[in-house]
Formats: sequence, C-alpha cells, structure tokens
Amino acid sequence: MTEKKKPYATIANPTIEAVVNTLYRFSTLEEALERLAQLQGHFVSSTKQLENTAQPTLHLWIKGFGVVPEDKAKGVIGHFAIIAVEQRAERWTLTATKLDTPAQNHPQRAQVKRDNPNWGHPVIRGIRKGKAYKTLEEAQSELDLLHTQFPRVSIPNLGKLYIMIYCADRPPKERMVKHILSLKLQQDATYIIECKENLPKEKRPMPKIPEKPSASPSAPQGYFTAKVALKSHTKGKSHNPTKPEAKPEA
Repeated sequence: MTEKKKPYATIANPTIEAVVNTLYRFSTLEEALERLAQLQGHFVSSTKQLENTAQPTLHLWIKGFGVVPEDKAKGVIGHFAIIAVEQRAERWTLTATKLDTPAQNHPQRAQVKRDNPNWGHPVIRGIRKGKAYKTLEEAQSELDLLHTQFPRVSIPNLGKLYIMIYCADRPPKERMVKHILSLKLQQDATYIIECKENLPKEKRPMPKIPEKPSASPSAPQGYFTAKVALKSHTKGKSHNPTKPEAKPEA
C-alpha cells in the first residue's frame, strides 16, 4: 500500500492556527509532547531539525505564517518555524518561533510577476516540450495569452509572436533575448508552436536543403484542409471549407 504523501503545514489548518496563536493548554508535559509528535507525523517537517534542546522541538515550514508585505516582492508565502513546548503558569502549551530563511530555500513560493516571461512560463514550457494543438484557434490562443500577459515585450502577428524571453543561463547583460514563436502544421494535421531565437541576418544559420524523398507518404485526413487554414490565417483571411461558394445568378 502506497504511503500517503504528507502536506505542508498551513495556518489555515486549525491545529497549526492553535499553535501559532499559543492557544493550547495541556495539563501535563506528556500531553504537549504527544501533540508535538502528532504534528510531526502529519505535516512535512524540515530535514534540519534542532538538536540538544531541553525539550523536543519540531522544525517545519508553515504557509501563511509571519508573511509581511515586503515578502510579496520575493514570492514568499510562508516561513519556517520552530515548534516548541513551553510551560506557562500551571499549563503546557506549544509555541511557534519564526526563522528567517532565504526565499530560495522555501519549499513553496508564489510566481513573481515579471515584465518578461522565462522558460518556466506554462505556455513556453509547453512549447519547448513540443505540445501539439488540435485546432488552429487553440494554438493561436496561446500566442494571444502571452501577448496579453507581456504586451510591453511582445509584438503580435497573425500566426506569429515576436517576444523577449528571459534566459537565466546567459551573462547578466545578455539575458533578455529576442525570440519568434510561429505556428507550424504537423503531418498528423495538428499544430505546434515553433520557438527560435530572432538572430540578425548575418548570424542566421543557412537553411538545410531537404533530401528528396523516394516516395511521398500519404497525408492524413484533414492535413490539406489544416494547411489551407494556416495559410489563410497568417494572411489575415477567414477560411471556412464547409461553406459552399455562392453560385452566380443566371
């Protein structure tokens, strides 16, 4: 039987909320330690646990805990905390102490809004994986979405989008790179979006002359219709193959 995956702690959970607000009141230390063990068994805990403490503690990340306005710019949506057992008056409780940890070490972060897309953007990630679209409209909608989200760094054309993509693997001053996204028809009558760098003419590679095939494979049903639709789309013409042409009056 597959073991159920533990969730990350969140202040939306009643148990975590009680800990964060120091609301627990246990009559004995054993009861407090039992609750601490339950937390460790239920939520994902940090691999870096504190040692040599007077009482057992639990180091975990809590979504929504200690988030301040300055955190939003970094995409921070939670913080690590040390959950400890503490005696107050004649009762025992659990406390949560916030730990300042670099944002890149957090298990979950929000997507920081940028002026340029990067290779992690869902649409561009799908393009790189060769995602196929069944219809011309579906593929075009992906280009439209990118332009809508990044209008300052993109130029929309019919069946094509010129866009600046942030490339983190390049030198700091060369990371904003021009690319061209173009709709391409596949042999199976589906569409893909081809992504290539928009290089100056003198740096563009020479096109390869394809070898002449010995026998032309038969195109699948709908291929030529899709080809005509793409050609009409890129020229700004509507194409409706199902609509019969009007006959001239006698």
